[in-house]
Amino acid sequence: MNDLLLLATLLGGPQHGYALKKQVGLITGQREMHNNLVYPLLRGFGQNGWISKRTAAGQRGQTREVYALTTKGKQELLRRL
Repeated sequence: MNDLLLLATLLGGPQHGYALKKQVGLITGQREMHNNLVYPLLRGFGQNGWISKRTAAGQRGQTREVYALTTKGKQELLRRL
């Protein structure tokens, strides 16, 4: 279920991991999704070709990984739903 929520959250467009954690947390009624759940799922999605990842500058000078759903990822999400 968490994997579906994470993939579905990316339908709205590319996002960084922290934003994904917060949004999925809001959907599930928790404060945020735990790092130990989010990042292994994202790593697996990338290995399957369901998401792409790029580095972008953050608001405070840090670098962030931004994740986007690929066509293959959209197809997988629809298949699972």
